[in-house]
Amino acid sequence: MPRSCSCAGPMPATRGRWWPRPPRRWVVERSFGWLSKYRRVAGRDYETNPRVSEAVIKAYFCHLMLRRLAKGPPPKHST
Repeated sequence: MPRSCSCAGPMPATRGRWWPRPPRRWVVERSFGWLSKYRRVAGRDYETNPRVSEAVIKAYFCHLMLRRLAKGPPPKHST
């Protein structure tokens, strides 16, 4: 039996890329990169309760934000 596939149409090429990137995708990728530093969430998720896993991730993001706030704003360049 022959198989067939129907598509909605060709995907538009935008600025030399194969497909248009979702907006602000880099924010999510960067956030996952930050989380990969922490051993408990870097590899597999061993938590059986999803609420505990969510709480751990929120705690790590709080830690990241507090470190960023403690560092202070970047110095202004004088011209």
